[in-house]
Amino acid sequence: MERSLEPRLSWLGGIIDGEGCIGASIHTAKRKGGAPTNQLVAAVHIGNTDERVIREAASIADLCGLRYNIYLRRMKNERHRDLWELIFNSGPRVEALLAYVMPYLVGKHDQADLLLRLIRHRRAITAHPRRNEKGQVLGDLPVLADPDSLDMTRELAAMKRR
Repeated sequence: MERSLEPRLSWLGGIIDGEGCIGASIHTAKRKGGAPTNQLVAAVHIGNTDERVIREAASIADLCGLRYNIYLRRMKNERHRDLWELIFNSGPRVEALLAYVMPYLVGKHDQADLLLRLIRHRRAITAHPRRNEKGQVLGDLPVLADPDSLDMTRELAAMKRR
């Protein structure tokens, strides 16, 4: 029998609060024409040494139609256990995830709110969002780093250190 989605989303919000990382960075890259641009990389990571935790979080994401990646990070030190990671790593993926879990975030609610504002700000200053063949927005084309984006990115980094 399928469990109700609301308690599972609440659980996922708690896992993100306790085991997750919400952040963004602005990466400089060169386009084919050689002009440097800056691209926002927004992400929500969940890491745990217990694969079952990551698989449960992924099953909830599947029910919501969310896209993600799962990685197994092998630890070099044999005294450390390998780490399973579930990663939502683009503006549209992060926005979709946070739309589901924002009501359940406590400790990372302010970070999530700031990241959503940053994603929306970057979209607003981008002239041409990338779209797939169905017209769905895939992400933003790179734009120059503006002071507001840089300030929000720095604030997010500072929130993670608190």
